[in-house]
Amino acid sequence: MSYTQLTQSERYHIQYLSRHHTVTEIAKQLNRHKSTISREIRRHSTQAKQYSAEKARKQSRLTKQRRRKPYKLHSRMIQHINTLIRRKLCPEQVCAYLRKHHHIKLHHSTIYRYLRQDKNNGGTLWRHLRNAGKPYCKQYGSTWIRGKVPNRVGIEERPAIVDKKSRIGDWEADIIVGKKRQGA
Repeated sequence: MSYTQLTQSERYHIQYLSRHHTVTEIAKQLNRHKSTISREIRRHSTQAKQYSAEKARKQSRLTKQRRRKPYKLHSRMIQHINTLIRRKLCPEQVCAYLRKHHHIKLHHSTIYRYLRQDKNNGGTLWRHLRNAGKPYCKQYGSTWIRGKVPNRVGIEERPAIVDKKSRIGDWEADIIVGKKRQGA
């Protein structure tokens, strides 16, 4: 059973029922755990030991307002971010600069989120990023370039005298280095 907060109608039921019923009976009627009900009554009772649904509603609203985090980017900070991004700094560098020179702690994902919103709104700030939003694409099926010998002559084109192995340099061998670089 997952926890959900008490609704205002449940709080009024608790206020009415708490005068004549036990916590266990209230919990059964509201289909809640008895510890939820007892905790609610303990938190939101007045000096006269009476549960107040109105006090509980006000307290719940204040708690929600306190927990809500304010939006971190304000107009002056956005100006700093825009300037630094246009100077080709990546969001991580922007965060480091703001922390060092303006004592502003900001996470780079917040800047990436801002840039994404700017792009979705038709802005061009994202183009000043180093990769400009171009994701890396693996080149499937393309020719492999690394490790190729330039102007290489194929084995089918070598002269017939090489097959006789009568000269130095016609012999070829694979060398395998042994364990702990011992032997070859």
